[in-house]
Amino acid sequence: TAYATSKDGIHWEKPIMNMVEVNGSKQNNYIIPEMLSHTYNIIDDPSDIAARRYKMIFQVESNEGQWAKDHMPLCLSYSHDGIHWKRPTHVNPVIRGISDGGWGFIYDPDRRKYQLYTRRVPNLPRDISLYESYDLVNWEDKGRVLVPGDEHDPPDTFNFQGMQPFYYEDFCLALLNTHYSLPGAETYEVYNKAPDDYPNRRLGQVDIQLAYSRDGVTWSRPDDRSPVIPNGPAGSRDGGVIFVPSSAPIIRNGETWIYYFGYRHAHNTWSHFQYLEDH
Repeated sequence: TAYATSKDGIHWEKPIMNMVEVNGSKQNNYIIPEMLSHTYNIIDDPSDIAARRYKMIFQVESNEGQWAKDHMPLCLSYSHDGIHWKRPTHVNPVIRGISDGGWGFIYDPDRRKYQLYTRRVPNLPRDISLYESYDLVNWEDKGRVLVPGDEHDPPDTFNFQGMQPFYYEDFCLALLNTHYSLPGAETYEVYNKAPDDYPNRRLGQVDIQLAYSRDGVTWSRPDDRSPVIPNGPAGSRDGGVIFVPSSAPIIRNGETWIYYFGYRHAHNTWSHFQYLEDH
């Protein structure tokens, strides 16, 4: 994981951090060493002391976990500057067996609670579930808050990959990752390309839609399920998958800036390997 700064959100500088050795040198901007996988959400928490100003909920992957095919547990870390991170060994992991991917992490200042929006296990169809905590160590399962496949969804809206909530004036809004898959046969679709004459050409695509709440607990979706960020044309940088960011959008001069991950291939195995073969 590397560190960069920007004064305008567009032009970025990569300072030399001298923290992590890569190829025999620390002359780089890395702040966290290389791992098989390191996925995280970070919040700037005004409710705590300066030494724990930044909070990170994260997961790391291991060869043993891959062999066991387990769902990685979530752990806690904190920092005074967002660069140097402490991991409290006496509490980690703080929550187990709920997700194999992205989640949303916010602090509700009115209720003084941390809220974690993630997928539970078993997770087909993949939902959005809520866990709440006062201390980031003890978590209460609040149940499912959003499940795909209601009367406004097309049949192929089968999974939610994740959700990133954020406060916007009187609302709690959220960027919702909507995954188009084959209802009742997701595993088949992951490994097998649909026939050329199959009517649905969106299998494996992931876009971003909107959800909203007054309290962060009871969530709704607009009847219009048009994406907030649609996929680009086939072959473009975001033509296959758009993943929500791991932090809230930036509100700047009345504009909402959303940074996201884009992929040319779809969210399935055959598309991924086809892309690697072609390129």
